[in-house]
Amino acid sequence: MISKSWEDRTSEDLVTLEALALVEDAHLLTKRFGTWPTFEDAEVLSMNFARGNHEWVIQSGAWSERVPPSLTVTFYVFDALYAHEDPRRKHSEAIIRFEEFSLLEMDGFNHQNPIVGLSLSVRYSPALKSELLFVNWGGTGIHHEVSFLCCRARVISVSATNVA
Repeated sequence: MISKSWEDRTSEDLVTLEALALVEDAHLLTKRFGTWPTFEDAEVLSMNFARGNHEWVIQSGAWSERVPPSLTVTFYVFDALYAHEDPRRKHSEAIIRFEEFSLLEMDGFNHQNPIVGLSLSVRYSPALKSELLFVNWGGTGIHHEVSFLCCRARVISVSATNVA
């Protein structure tokens, strides 16, 4: 096995520009890291599913007050190109909400949920006649894999944090 220095590490680009353009408030992450981070070696700290208020809207007819189903995920993310103690690593907590998700597949979740990267790409839905985000993360030996389609994604917040 060949050991590389932190500066020589590379990671695959998992996010298309087309997909990134669909992420509301993506600038919160790009401002922190200078670019959209790869989420290489990131960790999923929490996942909060909310079903929204669709049933109430159907009963009341108040469609303008509809709250869609959502998945809000808190990630521990950093710049993996820099060593653990390097301040340029920018240890951070990022909260991203995904709305109107479907075809959700999740396998595994436990005390530690590292991921290889966060993949975002665009898929066209003939049924909805719309472009959707395909979201995928996981890929490590510690079993945690997630994939789904969603209509919208929004970066809620990004903050500096102590190491997870």
